[in-house]
Amino acid sequence: MKAQEVQRRGLRGVWCALRGTAALCLVVAPAATLSVAGCHCTGSIGPDGMDGGGPPPPPCNNGTDLDGDGYGPGCEAGDDCNDADATVHPGATEYCNDVDDDCDGDTDEGLVDCCSGAQNCIELGGDPFPGPWDSPPPDNVEADGVGLDPNGDIILNGSSTAYEYLWIANENDFARGTVSKIDTVNMAEVARYYSTTCDSNPSTPGVCDDINGLPIQMSDNRPSRTTVDFDGDAWVANRAFGGQASLTKFLNDPIYCTDRNGNGVIDTSNDANGNGVIDTGDPVEFPGDADECVSFTVNFGGINDVGRSLALAAGGLDAAVGDPWACTHTRAANECFHFDGTTGVQLGSVTLPAGINPYGLAVDSTGVAWAVDFPNDPGAVTYFDTATLAVGTIIPTDAALVAAAPACPGGQANYGLGIDGNDDIWFGGWSCESAFRYSPDRSGGFATLAGGTWTRVTLTGRGYGRGIAADTRGFVWMAHSSSPGAISRIPISVPSGLVDGSTYPVYILTGAGTIGAGVDFAENIWGINHDSNVATRLLVDATGTVLNPTPAAGVDDVAVGLNPYSYSDFTGFGLRNFTNPQGTYEVVLSGCTGGPTTWTSVTWSSTEPPGTTVTLRVQTGDDPLTIDGQPSAGPYATSPADLLAAPPTPPSPNPADFIQVIFTLTTSIDGVTPVLHDFQVGYACPIG
Repeated sequence: MKAQEVQRRGLRGVWCALRGTAALCLVVAPAATLSVAGCHCTGSIGPDGMDGGGPPPPPCNNGTDLDGDGYGPGCEAGDDCNDADATVHPGATEYCNDVDDDCDGDTDEGLVDCCSGAQNCIELGGDPFPGPWDSPPPDNVEADGVGLDPNGDIILNGSSTAYEYLWIANENDFARGTVSKIDTVNMAEVARYYSTTCDSNPSTPGVCDDINGLPIQMSDNRPSRTTVDFDGDAWVANRAFGGQASLTKFLNDPIYCTDRNGNGVIDTSNDANGNGVIDTGDPVEFPGDADECVSFTVNFGGINDVGRSLALAAGGLDAAVGDPWACTHTRAANECFHFDGTTGVQLGSVTLPAGINPYGLAVDSTGVAWAVDFPNDPGAVTYFDTATLAVGTIIPTDAALVAAAPACPGGQANYGLGIDGNDDIWFGGWSCESAFRYSPDRSGGFATLAGGTWTRVTLTGRGYGRGIAADTRGFVWMAHSSSPGAISRIPISVPSGLVDGSTYPVYILTGAGTIGAGVDFAENIWGINHDSNVATRLLVDATGTVLNPTPAAGVDDVAVGLNPYSYSDFTGFGLRNFTNPQGTYEVVLSGCTGGPTTWTSVTWSSTEPPGTTVTLRVQTGDDPLTIDGQPSAGPYATSPADLLAAPPTPPSPNPADFIQVIFTLTTSIDGVTPVLHDFQVGYACPIG
């Protein structure tokens, strides 16, 4: 980033005002580039200025005052020319901002140019900010899952710049278990990690324990389900038959990893020679237990509880991360445990109805988690609310559909599950080579979910159904554990009841025993082939047509570790698009020269339809390259955010040379997006 260069969005000018012994400099300029350095200013700040000083607004007892400034239709103080902006009303101070602040019909009257009288306060020209989604981003800007609408405002668009990886659990690799990280663009294994780490607890160096000081299992962890959070970081659940189930978190970007051995570099698995395969005999490519991007391991449940199910729901303080839920499988009454997505600390749990042995878990857009039973109660599913912890009933399958020809031998047994864009739940039918769909009754919220309808899509002759995943084009894709392996494509629009799927396409893969089906962020489809140690990619166009219907070995697949076993949301596509659709816009701003910068406020304007939110977090620091590692302040849900007040905890350090502003846009309604129109950052510089 160029020194003192500030990128901004949708703002209207620069003003500087004297406040005590410091000059408050607020960037409020149009989409261009400003350099604000050592901003010494003339003039004074008004009684209702953005620094929060001045008298309280007059009361409005008999009128309508939408912005709280005391002015509006019928108010005793008089009408308002802009009832959506508390800084604009009759008698307000006129600022150099191309706005009629005092509602007298004139703009910027009686003011000199913003930058006259201010040293090094230079407004530079420039085109509207193009955004990193259609051009290379500036060094100080990141955007993920957002884009620009025709007005140049920021909206959700589902794109991603950080999700080009699959995270695949290899259950028998090294007789311990590993996780392969696959680059879906370049078709290469770019990292491999053990599925547990001994370096979880910094207070016990040299002891192989989890974050709570409990012993870590060093063999036969048998990892299976993986899932990916909003930061691109991954989690794996270790089943550990006969031992201790656990979760492990892996950090996607080495910039966030910890230099545990103090050698000045991050030692982590990487494809050093660029051949697309991790050489596990090379300690540079595979550091094993010394890998500093295996963040931590946390145990859960008891001995032989078997940790099978894993899913992410919206996070608590840091919703941009997402919190994992992991369930036991072999108890009479199984538990699903809630963990903090940043620290791994267990936050609570829910107990499922007796008889449910959860094999898979997925969370819908309302925050309800769905757990499928396998194999003890064929076809049954249950659910719980990840926010309120309310637990629902057991929903049996539709017996008539199971008995219909071709009948399911031994009854229905569902395996993997996934959520589609309609918030319906899909299951891979194990025993009867069918896909099943449950459409909850959402008319009464949580109370009526069990009153939904079932669908069965028959796909006989293709192999048992295993993992299943939905795309945004209107299809679900189900894996068949046949030899060779296969994936079927099914329209999500099929009617309820019994559906003949014999005409739906099936694609034969390069490997055998396909357990998982997943969608990457280019919406290509991946099959995870347990019996031949490869992951196969189907290239799919915007209509859902497979462009390589007969994939070729060595061309359309990537080799991984021994017995890959992932069939959950191993790309993060489901979390991003169906569970909790969201995107982030981040920008790093520099402050004063010749002295420390005190960051005072962030103000923004947004449009948030029902079911959507725009929230803010900030980080401060003296190095723009490491500011991501600083604690974040927020989330702030309403503008303006006062960075000097608590709660929430103010950003630290402050003063600091740089601030990172992070806006998170979320929606719970398909096709509806919030809009971030503009924002402005306030800060104080020393005089002299």
